[in-house]
Amino acid sequence: MTRPNAVILASVFALFFAVIAAWLAYGYLQKEMNSINAVQPQKIVVAATYIPIGTTMTAAQLKVTSWPKDSIPPGSVQRTEAVVGRVAIRPITKGDAVTELKLKPVSGAAGSGFMTYVVPQGHRAVTVAVNEVAGVAGFLTPSDRVDVIVTTPLPGHATESVSKIMLENVPILATGQVTDQKEGKPVVAPTVTLDLVPEDAEKLVLSASKGSLQLLLRREPTTHIR
Repeated sequence: MTRPNAVILASVFALFFAVIAAWLAYGYLQKEMNSINAVQPQKIVVAATYIPIGTTMTAAQLKVTSWPKDSIPPGSVQRTEAVVGRVAIRPITKGDAVTELKLKPVSGAAGSGFMTYVVPQGHRAVTVAVNEVAGVAGFLTPSDRVDVIVTTPLPGHATESVSKIMLENVPILATGQVTDQKEGKPVVAPTVTLDLVPEDAEKLVLSASKGSLQLLLRREPTTHIR
């Protein structure tokens, strides 16, 4: 191989390896830039305090904070103005991101069809009337969990009854009141709306028609709240 040819070949190889080195360096720098951009904080709206289910949110319950860009929950919003007046269909813990999945859709009149968005897919909302004792003296609130006891007459014993836990760890969707009649006079009776799968809803409705119901408030498991 003549010297000019050797110089040309060496130049070609040098250029080839230079291109490869430049491409690898570019790829490395691009990866590093993507990593830096991914952890750059971005402003999103979070709950400034615990927001119970069914709450029409106010500015005092919200705040804007920085959140790592690569871990921002889908549906997050950047301005409190976009959230004020919206209704929470899920409990929102203090410090948690306020996302569209936790809010009632904007369409529709305020307050209409609220329970439609609260009931999980495939579940049913069943409302039962309780008295002050059966309803744990009014201390039940949405998101609490209860066991349901049914008391029915003992077969063959008109004066004796039997009680049995029929459902356990049932979430409460809502509490309210209905007007009933007692001795010809209107009285206000507390109600509790429970979140049940269809099979348990059938059990509850059937049991309520055969006896009286009692709710047992359960203690929530301890969780870390940010």
